[in-house]
Amino acid sequence: MNLFNSIYAELRTRTLSMAKAITALSVPKTERVAILLHDSPEFIEAFIAICSLGAIAVPINMALRLDEQRTILNDCSAGTAMIEADHCNMLLTDGLEKLPHLRNLVIVDRNNSRNNREKPANSVTIGME
Repeated sequence: MNLFNSIYAELRTRTLSMAKAITALSVPKTERVAILLHDSPEFIEAFIAICSLGAIAVPINMALRLDEQRTILNDCSAGTAMIEADHCNMLLTDGLEKLPHLRNLVIVDRNNSRNNREKPANSVTIGME
C-alpha cells in the first residue's frame, strides 16, 4: 500500500471511530450536530462522520466569543455537539440550562485529560492522537 492509500485508510478509520461515538448516543438522522473543533484533521473527520450518518453538520467558528457560540447552538437547535475537551469547560461554565436543546456531547480529547464539569448524561469522550 502506498502512502496515499495509507493516509486515506487512516482517515477512514478515524472517521468510523467518530461515527461510532455519535451512533452510541443514538443521534437520529437529520439531527443537527454542532462542530466546535479547531481547524484540524479531527474537524474533517467529524464533518465526514456526521454527514455519513445522515445528520446535519453545523460548524461553529471557534474564533467567536462564547456567548456567540451559545447563541448559534441555541438558534440551530443542535441536540449534539462535538467539542474540544479544553473548550468544553468554558462553554458549559453557565451550565446546561443555557443550552436547552443540547442533549449529547462528543468530547474530542487530544491530551486524554479528564474534565469534571457538568455534562449531559449522554456524553462520550474520544481520545485522538
